[in-house]
Amino acid sequence: MLWAARCLIQPPGPHRHQNARIVELDALRGLAVLGIVLMNVYVFAMPQQAYLNPMAWEDGSLSDKTVWAFSFFFVEDKFRTLFAMLFGAGIAMMIAKNCSGQWKRHVARMIVLFLIGLIHSVLLANNDILRGYAMAGLLLPFFVRFSAKVLLTGSALLMAVHLAGGLVFMGGFSPYLEQVQQLPSTNPAIARFAEQNYGSDPAAIAGSLQRGEESFGERVERRITRIPATTIFTLSSVPLNLAAMLVGVVLWKWGALSGGWTSSRLRKAEVRLALISLPALIVLA
Repeated sequence: MLWAARCLIQPPGPHRHQNARIVELDALRGLAVLGIVLMNVYVFAMPQQAYLNPMAWEDGSLSDKTVWAFSFFFVEDKFRTLFAMLFGAGIAMMIAKNCSGQWKRHVARMIVLFLIGLIHSVLLANNDILRGYAMAGLLLPFFVRFSAKVLLTGSALLMAVHLAGGLVFMGGFSPYLEQVQQLPSTNPAIARFAEQNYGSDPAAIAGSLQRGEESFGERVERRITRIPATTIFTLSSVPLNLAAMLVGVVLWKWGALSGGWTSSRLRKAEVRLALISLPALIVLA
């Protein structure tokens, strides 16, 4: 019955045939994928420490810092989040189109998506997002029937869970930080940990470069042994991904993703959001 109620949702905006694709959304998905590719190229080009710290690799030239800043302001987590929003909206659209057997179809889709992500993480790159989307996507149908206000509140709460979970993990479950909490901040272990993970520690940098020189067989073997660990790590991304998917459902309900907003309204929203986000990003950078 709950599923049937959710299926009654119909998107606002101009009428479209239920089987017609929204070409603009397909184009937007393509744009989101291209943005994700930019960050993948960035991380594959250098040791992992340089992904967050442009000074970690060869002291960071001016061009390195410029590319890092541009990526941080305009690309990092923006396109991945955009793709998650479109993923959420897409699921809501499929639910609204046809309710007959949708639960089984949806679960089957998410299982297939998870398996594709798992294969991708072993054979191609272990920074796949598909497993995280599949996990979050399984939960999404339970939310789509709620109002936009409830969904936005839920998204904010999920973001809070994501941030709080990260702080708890870093401050409670990490053996290293459990030790740090009992030591003065001037302890060399703190600086060593930072240098190994975000700095230019020679051994850590060498380890990252060495992984880049593995043979295909060595890489696959290492990734297979780490499937449980990477799956648990991916599970921790569910609140963040689900939060973005809920926003996508809201934008679909409001008509922003179904052609219901004028260009003027979209531009005004763009300016307002930029005024909120860009100053915060500058401070973080």
